[in-house]
Amino acid sequence: METIDVRTPTEKAREEKHMAICRAYLGLSNQHPECKPYRIMSILAKQYGMTVPGIKNVLTSRGLYEAAK
Repeated sequence: METIDVRTPTEKAREEKHMAICRAYLGLSNQHPECKPYRIMSILAKQYGMTVPGIKNVLTSRGLYEAAK
C-alpha cells in the first residue's frame, strides 16, 4: 500500500530545516568534540536565524541532546 504525504508545504519545509539542523549539530559535534553543546547550538542559532532555546528544542525532540537535570 502506498503512503500518502498529507503534510502542508510549510510542515515539509520545517521538517527539512530541522533535519538540516540535526545533521549540522552532529557534524560540528564530531569535528569539535572539545566544544560544549551550548557553543555549537549558538553557532547553529545564528546560522539558521533561530534562538538557542529553539535549536535546543529541535535537538531534544529528536533525541540528540538531553538537558542536565
